[in-house]
Amino acid sequence: MKILGLFFFFFSQNSICQSPKNLEKEYEKAREMASKDPDSSLVLLNFIQKNAIEEKNEKIEIKCDYLKSYNYYLKSDAQKCIDYAQKAQKNAQKYNYPDGEALALRILGAQNAKLGLLENAQENLNQALKIINTSETEESNEIRGLIYNSFLILFNENDIQKKLYFSKKAIKEFLKITNSKRKNELLSSAYTNLGYNYVSEKKFDSAGLYFNKSLSVLSPTQNYLKSAVFHDIGFSFAQQKKHDSAIFYYQKSLQLVEKYGFSEKKKEILKNLATSYQEKKDTINAEKYELTKLKFEDSLQNNNKTAINNVVKFEKKRQNHFYILKIIS
Repeated sequence: MKILGLFFFFFSQNSICQSPKNLEKEYEKAREMASKDPDSSLVLLNFIQKNAIEEKNEKIEIKCDYLKSYNYYLKSDAQKCIDYAQKAQKNAQKYNYPDGEALALRILGAQNAKLGLLENAQENLNQALKIINTSETEESNEIRGLIYNSFLILFNENDIQKKLYFSKKAIKEFLKITNSKRKNELLSSAYTNLGYNYVSEKKFDSAGLYFNKSLSVLSPTQNYLKSAVFHDIGFSFAQQKKHDSAIFYYQKSLQLVEKYGFSEKKKEILKNLATSYQEKKDTINAEKYELTKLKFEDSLQNNNKTAINNVVKFEKKRQNHFYILKIIS
């Protein structure tokens, strides 16, 4: 059924993109679709990018590569995420599009952090901030907020104050956005991040306040964000030893993740489900979800190993290039 749906989607979007070719509008659709169904977003992006290349619209072409990278990030395909991000960065430099370069560096930083390459990730994110440091456009405000959100991945459980600082910085940037639909989508993510960080401080009332704020501005079709909020609510209940409620919300989150292929969150949900069942002394379900997590980790391991090796090779090549330039100069 899904294949048939994509078949009709293919032809309908092809006709939409070819007349009057409002590429920015179509790009916004693909971006909204990413949080609903990454595979459908990727299909639409191929059409948009084809038309952008024909029309010599380099900005949309670059943003399509960035959004493809983000979709693969959600699907836990580290290598494709990095490939498209690097392509977007290279073209953004070529066509002098600073916001596009910052976007590419932001997703590179997030992916490198997920791979455990924290120094690379921090360098990516700092460089992205530097590029748009003085810009105050709608787009740069959004990108700065996204970068601040991505910084959260770098910190461990003991860095609560740093997490709170960057969570609040992200909210401050998103509040500047005038497009209410996009602002609410971004604020939903930022609010649940802040709520999660308050849980780590055992400030459960504050956490609940921000989880409710997140849900209040969340569109019903934003499945990825919904899965993130449900997970974070489950985590809050788990920290309060309310394991039945925690399991209920973890399961709601897992259902969305499995239905729409958001593999990026699946490992964390499975781990926390196993822990909550263990705390309940339900060893059968604890072992079930622990085994599912291990199988899932194994399926990701080869992809991540290849991606890490390629990042290391790329960094060595880049450093050698700068070293040669230094000698020449």
